Amino acid sequence: MKLSDVIGQDVSVNILRKTFINGRYSQAYLFTGPEGVGKRLTALAFAQILNCREPSMDFDGKTIDACDECDSCRKIRDSNHPDVEIITVEEKRKDIRLEQIHELQKRIALKSMEGRKKVYIIDDANRLNRESSNCLLKTLEEPNEDVVIILVARNLYGILPTVRSRCQILKFKAIPQDKIKEILIENHDMDDDKASFIAELSQGRLGVAEQYAGEEVEHVLELSRRIAANALRQKRRKEYPDYEKIFKFTEEICRDKGDVLNLLNCLTVSLRRFFIKNPTNDLHKKIETVLNTQNLIMRNVNMRTAINDMMIKLETPH
Repeated sequence: MKLSDVIGQDVSVNILRKTFINGRYSQAYLFTGPEGVGKRLTALAFAQILNCREPSMDFDGKTIDACDECDSCRKIRDSNHPDVEIITVEEKRKDIRLEQIHELQKRIALKSMEGRKKVYIIDDANRLNRESSNCLLKTLEEPNEDVVIILVARNLYGILPTVRSRCQILKFKAIPQDKIKEILIENHDMDDDKASFIAELSQGRLGVAEQYAGEEVEHVLELSRRIAANALRQKRRKEYPDYEKIFKFTEEICRDKGDVLNLLNCLTVSLRRFFIKNPTNDLHKKIETVLNTQNLIMRNVNMRTAINDMMIKLETPH
């Protein structure tokens, strides 16, 4: 959980290291960027170095990191440090509630129990509603030198402008696919083709790639390849799709929204790979069909209807 464990975010990590060395901290930071690129990990790593008993300096005198071994580092790593807390959306709730920010304000007013800095990480800060955002703003307007607040958000502009203006903004970027592929091969003993496919599927999000690597996704990858290959099979103009087969297939896969979206992501990558080798108008339309289906399902359109329609379009020659 050290800053050196953060991959592909050198600019943001170096800014935080310099902040620590200089001892000039912002009271509030806003880490923004795609999901799964290391924002939350970096927030915890920063909390760790702020409270580390024995931070270590490299021989060049410029690179510093937490020891990852002292009692403070271990507690933060194990999520039981009394002065480091993550605030996020509660189960069965849509937003970070006003009451959660009120409770946060009460804890901020207390003295730290054992750390040098009290660190509060607001995860998925895009889900602060207007009331909770305005309440948080009052806290940011009254700086406390013993407190660091870190907002973690996918969308910079989904944060209230007045809150944004009081934060130091660090932008996190997508990680190069080659780097993700290299990590998958090294850490998961994965073959080159599968690692390449998952790296492409992750769209630069290492956290997403790790999720795919940690799951039994071979059947999803293989299924997406079969659908793509079948969609590209040359058909006679008068040949109609096998509707019975399509409806049966849809019935089998439309049990979980997450699984369906994973399949569509894999299918998009499979079709794009074919498109790179043979860029045709027909194939371009098929990719658009899959992307449109993803958007419909994310907007809670009936999954079976959307998948049936997609499969018919994929198997119908244009």
